[in-house]
Amino acid sequence: MTGTTKGVGHDRVSQLAARALEIVSHKPEGGANQAATVRRVMDLALDVGGCSVEGMLATLRAERVSDRALVETYIPAAARELGKCWEYDTLAFSQVTLASTRLQSMLNEMLPEWELTSHRNYDAQRQALLLVVPHDEQHTLGAMVLRLKLRQKGYSVRLAMGWSTRRIGQVLRAEPFAAVIFSCPRSETLEKVTRTIIALTASGLRMPATLAGGAVFDGPNGPTSVPGVDLVSNELASVDRLCRSGAPEQSEAAE
Repeated sequence: MTGTTKGVGHDRVSQLAARALEIVSHKPEGGANQAATVRRVMDLALDVGGCSVEGMLATLRAERVSDRALVETYIPAAARELGKCWEYDTLAFSQVTLASTRLQSMLNEMLPEWELTSHRNYDAQRQALLLVVPHDEQHTLGAMVLRLKLRQKGYSVRLAMGWSTRRIGQVLRAEPFAAVIFSCPRSETLEKVTRTIIALTASGLRMPATLAGGAVFDGPNGPTSVPGVDLVSNELASVDRLCRSGAPEQSEAAE
């Protein structure tokens, strides 16, 4: 990967992004209209000099794109396509990084209203979750989106952003969690997750149920398991199933 696409005009960037989508598109359900909205979100995110993050959000709202659709569909899809644009060398790393930062900032702009809704949706019958973003992991957008989705479903979610293994262990001993979810945006993250679980178990901690999810598991060639993790899935419903069933016994996990 050379990341050499520099000094490209916005019109050209839009064309490149659209072309990348045609080649490697991971389209949300709904066909052409949703794919066009993903392209629109990408264009706005890439147009760093065009409008502020607040203006970007206002533009999309004016175009009748709901906040829920942005959080649940378009921001994650745009982030995936930006990653593919870098992978296929149609955008420079710096462009992808800035655009991804703008997407996350737009997500933050929506947080206050989502926090209010999450409070209304809170279900005391649902147990607490610990969402872990491993140390030194810079790809955090997926974890932020997942946190919002889980809170919308009524879960209490504590975000462990870059925590040390020691701190994770201290919190797990002090507070009851139904499950620990590890965010895995890259293949390099998987070994970190396994090392963390091994260290926590070796310290005598009885681990809650564990789940790993993230961009690394997308597509037919993604890994289907992570050593030490009970379940690998990007399906939100998997969290419900895992919380109901709990962590498997050690003998079952080893099979």
